[in-house]
Amino acid sequence: MQEDVDMGLDKKEEAKLLPAYGRKRILLLADAYKELSYSFREMEAEAPTGIMDRRELVFQKILHENRRIMELRLKEMAKSMEELAEESLTYSVPNARKVRILKNGLSKHGILLKEIFLLRRKGALQFVLTMRGQRNADYTTEDIAGVLTELFGFPLVSAKENLFFVAYEYDTYVFESRGRFQFKTGIAVATKENEAVSGDNCLVYDVTGTKKVCMISDGAGSGAEACRDSERVLELVEKYLDTGFTMQEAADMVNSLFVAQGREQNMPTLDVGILDLVEGTVAFRKYGACDSYIRRDDTIERVKNIGFPLGFHVNGLEGENGVYIADTLKSEIDTDGLFDTIYELTEGNCILMISDGVLECYGDEKSLLQTFAKMEIDDVEEAANFLMQCTIRRCAGRIRDDMTIVVGKLTAVVS
Repeated sequence: MQEDVDMGLDKKEEAKLLPAYGRKRILLLADAYKELSYSFREMEAEAPTGIMDRRELVFQKILHENRRIMELRLKEMAKSMEELAEESLTYSVPNARKVRILKNGLSKHGILLKEIFLLRRKGALQFVLTMRGQRNADYTTEDIAGVLTELFGFPLVSAKENLFFVAYEYDTYVFESRGRFQFKTGIAVATKENEAVSGDNCLVYDVTGTKKVCMISDGAGSGAEACRDSERVLELVEKYLDTGFTMQEAADMVNSLFVAQGREQNMPTLDVGILDLVEGTVAFRKYGACDSYIRRDDTIERVKNIGFPLGFHVNGLEGENGVYIADTLKSEIDTDGLFDTIYELTEGNCILMISDGVLECYGDEKSLLQTFAKMEIDDVEEAANFLMQCTIRRCAGRIRDDMTIVVGKLTAVVS
């Protein structure tokens, strides 16, 4: 679809951004990280065995966990570098006529354009502009996105890292392709009685113009400490996603952090829904979180949780007679399709994500799903608040655990 749009690009100007020399250097660095990860595996093979006292046993266990974490992180870094080196990244320069039209148009609104080019990365399009604002500038970056959309005939939005106003010094601004869909969300929260703050935290944000993420983290227990844990989880995941890590890599890195801290008695959950606004799909990842639900016309589809909370170290699972069962269990989790299943959505489909306090009020999910199936969802914020009111009534106004409800609805973008 994107290739069919005439955006006035000079095809002869298209070129690879990452030269062969640069790719070679990155691959060499990736190999170095791989070799370093193997050294941690060799250290593990040389670890002492036999009868040890309790203190030494605990020390060796912690050492084992930290070595394994370092091995996995180094492998992930090597993998990311290999993917970057092989990534198809090209740029195109718009033809002179369209650049002239854009420069003249922006200058009338106090914006001086120095350079513009188009990036193509994994099929996605980005316009990259170097520009600065003058004292009389009256265009925001959102206004400029509209100008680019009209000029090049392709829907664009201002990237979230852009400033709202164009700075007085030359800087780079990115404008991304916009999805065919939009996903609006409503959030309702309730704090456990006798607590000042909720141990749940929720975050909904745009990773790019075509990808949206909805996350709930439930800190173990309640109160300030649980709040700090769940807030930290969401901050770290957001940071890793913005850096370019996949959802799996980001969650695994956060999980490793909690494992290294020895948080077996205080493990937060993580519930993630990742929306693709071009394809109209959603993928879930759950780490000890509640089931989620997709409402399609007259049916509701359940998205089951099969993962452990963050900080759960599967290699520490021990079965009868001291036999470790982690490898089998981990294999079952990693290879279960539910963990990576992509669900196709159509316009009007709705998604419900909750923390466990909601289910505790209902006792079972049947009554919850009956309410979710029948309720009107025109305004998602009103829908989330209505469902929370119904939940509180179910438990006679006694809020025995923190509760979070996220209601989302997929709609088509109106051009």
